[in-house]
Amino acid sequence: MKRQLTILAIIVVVVGLIIAFALTRKPGAKTPPGQTPINQATTPTASKPNPPIVQTGTMPALTVSSPQPAGDTVVIDKVALPIHGFVVIRDAVTNKTVGASNVILFPETMNMKIDAVVVKGRSYIAEIHADGDNNGIFDLKIDPPFIAGGKTVSAAFKVK
Repeated sequence: MKRQLTILAIIVVVVGLIIAFALTRKPGAKTPPGQTPINQATTPTASKPNPPIVQTGTMPALTVSSPQPAGDTVVIDKVALPIHGFVVIRDAVTNKTVGASNVILFPETMNMKIDAVVVKGRSYIAEIHADGDNNGIFDLKIDPPFIAGGKTVSAAFKVK
């Protein structure tokens, strides 16, 4: 009986030490590979998205009538996307972004209007971009253009 009590006492002490160690472990301490640290919050790491590679499903496509009227709106005839994205309007000469759509929910949108100031006599490019960080807000640095057949999916147009 004494021996059983001694073994039980040893087990209780060992379990107590394990629990105490787990509760007092410092965040950032090394954890063996394949294990999750105890009491340690994880922080997401930012990564740069790559241009999406479209293999199946809806192929990205864009249709814009040319010429467009001068003003503060560009009409996109049709846009098809395999994932959420945006239509971006750029000046063909300066490459400056002059407008971007709200997030477009795939697969297809017809006759959409984009707020973009376009000037008579100039040429522009409409281009589709993926929502690279899935936040629904266009950011040229994060949201990559769609690539199909090795080329950016875009359509040039003039303003009359």
